[in-house]
Amino acid sequence: MTYRILLVERDRLLRAALVRMLKPNVVVEVSEANDALRQVAMGRFDVALVAVRLWPLDGARLAADLQRVHGVPVLVTTGTAVSEIRELVEDLSLRNVVDVLAMPISQRALNRAIIRAAEETCPGERSMPT
Repeated sequence: MTYRILLVERDRLLRAALVRMLKPNVVVEVSEANDALRQVAMGRFDVALVAVRLWPLDGARLAADLQRVHGVPVLVTTGTAVSEIRELVEDLSLRNVVDVLAMPISQRALNRAIIRAAEETCPGERSMPT
């Protein structure tokens, strides 16, 4: 099965590597939070892969918006201490943040996380843009 994935990552090289790893899924890649919100407003995504460090919104705030407003399950990516990020995610009560992924990540771990995220949220529960 292929999924429609929103990839939000500032680092151009990391973004390119993740796009390659996410094939054959349909990946829409952006580098800023505002661009991510515009993309979600235009179409449905099965999963969002969101970096913690973004601009002008941080990744946790973007994840909250994607989850609460658009019903998109989120995987948060980070190159920092996973325990710190997990605390932030818990503080924000992000029920659709499926996991926090430490970079670098293996192909196998990324694939498992994408499948788990896409299948944990029932498509009927997601809001569709009008």
